[in-house]
Amino acid sequence: MHKKGLAVNFFEILLNKNEIKLCRTAYSKETIDEYRESMPGYFFYRYAAADADWIYSWQHRPTDAALPSEFTPVVVTVAENALVFAKVIEEAIVQFFKSNGYEIFKQKYSSIWEVRLRKEGAASFGALQLQPKLAFCVHTLYSKHTLSQVLTLSIQKKYRPRFTVSESQLNEQNIDTRGWTRNGEGVIVASSHNRRIYLEGTNRAEDYAKYLENVLSEEEEYAYLESSQTRFEQVRTKLCLPDKLEVTGFLPANLPNAKFEATEIRKPRYYYHNERTKIGYYDKVVSELRPYSYDLFRGKTVNGLVLTPSEHEGIVGEYIFKLERKLKQIFHLQNVNFDTHTFDDPPDGYVRVLQELDLQRYDLALMTMAEAYKQLPVEESPYHRAKAKLLNQRVPSQDILVKNLRHSTRPIENNIALSVYSKLGGTAWTIEKADKDIPELVIRIGSTIDANGTRIIGFANVFDHNGAYIVGDCSQLSTKQNYANNLENYLVKVIKQAIETKGIAPRQRLRLLFHLFKGPSKKYELTAIRNALKRFSSYSIQYGIAHLSYNHNLKMYLDGGEARPNRGTFVQISTLQGLLHLGGSGETPLLVRLDKRADYKDLYATTKQVLFFCHLSYRGFKPASKPVTITYPNLMAKMVSELRQLSDWDPDILNTLGDKLWFI
Repeated sequence: MHKKGLAVNFFEILLNKNEIKLCRTAYSKETIDEYRESMPGYFFYRYAAADADWIYSWQHRPTDAALPSEFTPVVVTVAENALVFAKVIEEAIVQFFKSNGYEIFKQKYSSIWEVRLRKEGAASFGALQLQPKLAFCVHTLYSKHTLSQVLTLSIQKKYRPRFTVSESQLNEQNIDTRGWTRNGEGVIVASSHNRRIYLEGTNRAEDYAKYLENVLSEEEEYAYLESSQTRFEQVRTKLCLPDKLEVTGFLPANLPNAKFEATEIRKPRYYYHNERTKIGYYDKVVSELRPYSYDLFRGKTVNGLVLTPSEHEGIVGEYIFKLERKLKQIFHLQNVNFDTHTFDDPPDGYVRVLQELDLQRYDLALMTMAEAYKQLPVEESPYHRAKAKLLNQRVPSQDILVKNLRHSTRPIENNIALSVYSKLGGTAWTIEKADKDIPELVIRIGSTIDANGTRIIGFANVFDHNGAYIVGDCSQLSTKQNYANNLENYLVKVIKQAIETKGIAPRQRLRLLFHLFKGPSKKYELTAIRNALKRFSSYSIQYGIAHLSYNHNLKMYLDGGEARPNRGTFVQISTLQGLLHLGGSGETPLLVRLDKRADYKDLYATTKQVLFFCHLSYRGFKPASKPVTITYPNLMAKMVSELRQLSDWDPDILNTLGDKLWFI
């Protein structure tokens, strides 16, 4: 096998010169709209600099028209105006595709463009079609080696699913679309849920999976990346660029090179009971060394409730026997009792039985459930109604899908046992605690989309630097209209709690790291953080802001896609941005971006901490592809947003469940 090393899916854009002459004028919303409408041969780009707000303009297609007199010439350089330079190149590529009749559009809230590959036919699986498309993005990166700006073009091939017939036509084919995912207009979409139902209903699931396995393999992706270099080399001479600017080449990003290199962050050690540690399969090591919180359950009896429709009673009985054995063998819970209640009237039977029972007797409830019940509207869903009823009585619950009961495997059984142990308040393992010269806390803000398509912000969790919860209550949700004020008030509350919990004295140093679901804005996050910290002026508080995102167009390949990049592979692509690969085939690396307006700017240390937090997931024994600071607050926000749709739900009850992972 020919070793090709590590590569990132972008090309460095080589130029014939690093400065060009453009024209600009002061920005206003009215004038830029007017310019765009009256002068289609020019591109008008708003650029907000530190000292002024400008409109830059240049020809993006041949025209004899002249710019208005208020535009004045200005020299733009890659070193000082990389964003403007990148926009010039991006717009030239976009115009090339448009002028040649391609369908091209920009992803919402993104800098990624997508082009329909018309010469490649779509793959059809009945009424479900996969349309191939090119996704590209022009990036402004920065090389720490050469201390220079680097313009790059990332390339990725994607496949857009869509249904080619109407819902009524699907119904005529005996496809039941009730309960399918829909858009804001009520039209069915090709979501993963809808695709799965359709493919299983038409016996095409296996063919579909085989097709995706082939076209989405990393070898195929890398081959397309290599062929794209040839295509763009042919395109570069046809780009309409201002001031005799030319793209002289597209250089592949094989690492290490003169601009970038990769390093590997090692995974953390795991610690079990009495701080013992050992390398091996985590479920076996937990069983051998005992879980970290073994003493918490020593001599205690765990009482569990099992709710199941009577039609599943036999298979549930077998499963509960296995679960009891797992809890005893792996987690050393020697006194576990499960009380099973069956009923003949699903889906209403779940709530009816709960109303008849004294729930204070139970530490946990297990509910076996058909997957379709979880897809019902919240007000009708037995999953949500039963969970709300149980949480109102401070009883965490674990649902087990019927299909997992029927096709149970050892990994599934182990993971459910781990979730049960965690919801009881147990900690199977912890990770090594790096010594810190400054006490350090991580605050994660989660979000979700509610039933109306509105993004809901959920203020969620505070973690110690080693991933342990410091503040576990669940604050209220908010919309963007009251986001800044609610965030400020919430931060004051949790910082005060954290300072008291950690015993931090006035004038002592403290570092706060914020993990955000979106890029921080001055209007919201920055203002809220700064205002909150003003109330703790007697302490010496340093803060950093990290935006953790998978919404980008960058990937890593090892040996031409024939091997996987090692977990912990880290590539710093600018002073405050880096890519972290978290293992697995086809995985998109996590983009870690620090905010330059904050005090703390150690990208490597922040990324290492993120990697460590990926080893704290208590939903499965395998290390997660996302850190708990992303998954847990988002799960919490989603669940609370859904439960709030129930009239009998008491959200304040969650503040009494801070020691249990009720939301996983």
